[in-house]
Amino acid sequence: MEIDDGFAPIFRKIIKSDVWVNPELLKVWIWCLIRMNQKDNKVNLKVGKGYIVVPVKAGQFIYGRHKAAEELLMPASSVRNRMDKLEKMGKLDRKQDNQYSIVTICNWVKYKEWLGNNRTAKRTTKGQPKDTNKGNKELYKDYVYLDKEEYSKLSIKLSNRLDEYIERLNGYIGQIGVKEANRRYSSHYHTILNWHRKDPKPLKETKDNGDCAELDKLGTEVN
Repeated sequence: MEIDDGFAPIFRKIIKSDVWVNPELLKVWIWCLIRMNQKDNKVNLKVGKGYIVVPVKAGQFIYGRHKAAEELLMPASSVRNRMDKLEKMGKLDRKQDNQYSIVTICNWVKYKEWLGNNRTAKRTTKGQPKDTNKGNKELYKDYVYLDKEEYSKLSIKLSNRLDEYIERLNGYIGQIGVKEANRRYSSHYHTILNWHRKDPKPLKETKDNGDCAELDKLGTEVN
């Protein structure tokens, strides 16, 4: 099974665990967490000259000592001994078959709760960013990026009108395309400031006919 580009759930308190004091044991344990399925899956497993389909539940993974030794860069006997140790510590459970073994992470329920909370958590405060990208800048709406200091300064200067400018800039970028917008406006912070300086009245009073050319007159290109 190939390892995807996702992440493995590791609690910070691992540094206080019995596993932490043993570097080789820690390596095997982290490997187990990386290999662990985060959702139910079916795996095509080669057995002899053919293949079988093995159902693997969330919190489990198919284990082969020699494959593990290859990935962990340690002797197969060392992998076996450390897997035995982890099982005795109550970290995992192994169900062995003549053709394969399935490992179950014993605390999968706790990991599942942690993963669920982090995947479904949503910021509901008005104006709060919903994603982070472009270094330390945070994403507001779909396309507008500001760092925390920029957002704070704009909030003070523009007061309750900041959301209007973010909404307007977001719609403008959506119409002309991100690539073209990045060419014209390298700083969303300065773009909003320039719009504010050139705007003689609140944006809500400005007629919005969806014409990008009219919006472009408000902006000053920042290169």
